[in-house]
Amino acid sequence: MTLPTSLKSFVNADGRVTRLPVKMSKKIELSRWLLQLVEPGRRYTERELTDLFEAYVDDFALMRRMLVEDGSIERERDGSAYWRVESRNQTVPAANAAMPSQPNDIIDSPKQ
Repeated sequence: MTLPTSLKSFVNADGRVTRLPVKMSKKIELSRWLLQLVEPGRRYTERELTDLFEAYVDDFALMRRMLVEDGSIERERDGSAYWRVESRNQTVPAANAAMPSQPNDIIDSPKQ
């Protein structure tokens, strides 16, 4: 899974997004990209979802909150479980590519 080109300027040398975009549209794009990491039909503890997102972004809590608020992810009232919501209205690209094994795998090597 490759980070969209429009977000690569926010990635550090280790392949992590350490500073979030200022524009809300870019934050939404980043949250949608992270949503692809969440397996449909699987319930995650808060720790599991945090670990999943934290491998790629520093502000994992904001990304999780954005996905909950837009209805892409639902959670138990007490925050004990999170799950991806599949909706006909959502346009989320399928995660067809293999998942990166390390955060720095999200950066494509420069073409020569």
